[in-house]
Amino acid sequence: MNAMTLTGLNLPFSRALTPDDLDRIPWRGAKFELLDGILVVSEGNISVDDLDEVPDDGHRYELLDGVLVVSPAPNLLHQRVSRKLHWQIDSQAPVGFEVFAAPTDVRLPGQSTRMQPDIVVTHDVDISAQHVEVPVLAVEVLSPSTRRHDTGLKKDLLMEAGCAHFWVVDPDVPSVRAWQLVDGECVEVGSARGVESLTLDAPFELTVVPQALTER
Repeated sequence: MNAMTLTGLNLPFSRALTPDDLDRIPWRGAKFELLDGILVVSEGNISVDDLDEVPDDGHRYELLDGVLVVSPAPNLLHQRVSRKLHWQIDSQAPVGFEVFAAPTDVRLPGQSTRMQPDIVVTHDVDISAQHVEVPVLAVEVLSPSTRRHDTGLKKDLLMEAGCAHFWVVDPDVPSVRAWQLVDGECVEVGSARGVESLTLDAPFELTVVPQALTER
């Protein structure tokens, strides 16, 4: 990683970043920009192993096709939706599946992508492992700052690697959209808004009502 170290970032704890925070970045030669409170660092020669150095500063550090994305902790609505959806998926999962919540590292083949979807579903795994490889299902719960990466690059990278199912939950609508790999193509297979019910039969039968995820 040249002279760059993630521990040297010294970012403020667990909040959206501002232009003033860019003065804290010690790296030279890398390109970086601030997008809706997210730090995006490219051309930094960063590998997945470098993320073992991330500081405990309340941010989420992900490497997406060689680009480092540092995002703030999610808001409380995001956490409520993620918690309730995790419980619903876990309660409907048959034997042979495991359901994990963030922060769970997903490490795709190669040295350029390591991410933390909000929820991942896998077949039974070695529970002592430090990361998950290609999951069966990945779920992203949108935040204003993460929307661009969650609905675009993350989905593309996961499904290109063989993740057969990908969901996006938007708490602000609220809504759920689901995609599936069909003959190698990413196809939207269902969606629901508000009190509508979304029932899918893969990777196993699941029913979700978006409005219920936002309510206490």
